[in-house]
Amino acid sequence: MPFETCAMRALMCWAVWLCVPLAAHAQAGDQTIIFQQPVLDGIAGNFHVPHAERGEFSKDGFNMLLWQVNPGRSDGLLTPSHRSVTDKTGFQPSNPLEKHQAAFQDSDDTTTVQIDGDTVGVYLQSKDLPTQSMEDKLMITPEFRLSKTQQLRPFEKPGTAMVNSFELQIPVAQDMDRKGNFTYASADFTFLDLKNNAKISYGAHLFHHSTHPRRNTARLLEKEVGGFDAPSHAYQVGGAILAGSRVITVLNGSAEYQEEPWTGWRVYKIAITRQDFETALKALKEQNPSYPGSVDPADYTFTEWHLNAELKFGSGPAAMGWSMRHASVALVPENRLEAAR
Repeated sequence: MPFETCAMRALMCWAVWLCVPLAAHAQAGDQTIIFQQPVLDGIAGNFHVPHAERGEFSKDGFNMLLWQVNPGRSDGLLTPSHRSVTDKTGFQPSNPLEKHQAAFQDSDDTTTVQIDGDTVGVYLQSKDLPTQSMEDKLMITPEFRLSKTQQLRPFEKPGTAMVNSFELQIPVAQDMDRKGNFTYASADFTFLDLKNNAKISYGAHLFHHSTHPRRNTARLLEKEVGGFDAPSHAYQVGGAILAGSRVITVLNGSAEYQEEPWTGWRVYKIAITRQDFETALKALKEQNPSYPGSVDPADYTFTEWHLNAELKFGSGPAAMGWSMRHASVALVPENRLEAAR
């Protein structure tokens, strides 16, 4: 098929998806598209500081969120920035930079967010925050939240998997790689058991910086349950993006869990199958017998996805830079999956 024809069909499909009402999900063959990262025209209306704006924005849909207020401004917000951080994030927005970037300070080495077209980028610098603030952590999070009319139970019917894909680069990760001082990234899904009001944060762990790379695959695959996260009121389950995981299905062509920063796009493609989810629930119940939620995957509603890329600076300084594009979440028949080997 000529390139022009392929491109036109792709454009038409994208246009059709944009026209789908918020209460519906787009169909692409036998797939149900829950979310595709939108094309955005800058910071305005797409980046928010919830603790400074006090909820004065729509939380549904796609947003870039800073969860720590800027101590350098009385309103806690960021300021437009014309300074390039391409060497930190791997991404160069178009001009004028002030339209597509916002930062803590008017300086070269400060926390900055980038939004332009199909790509978002973030540079995090711990020196922008005082120690003992917000649990000594810093993150700017791309988040997609479904409205109540969009929420769905992905494992209600057997044979369906949730597939998540995105392209990512992490050119900068600086820390001492010790307790209270590290950088990491994961793709996190939020599920709710509405009957029992139980909340699960299901993480696909893709990066944890190591000053002495020594990936212990067996140990990473063993860890399937985390602790209860009090700030988000969520029980944590999930695992590293590694072939052989019992709770994450790594798809063919996907990058795996990393311990060193890199520049250049790497594609991540993972699935959570019904069996993956059931295994995670059983592991959670075994480790936390008081967990109030169901152990049946069909009882869980999918409400949110976000890239959790953050740093901890309680015991030392830290910095992290990353950029992401083409993120999506879809429901796909399990018999269509091609798992990595």
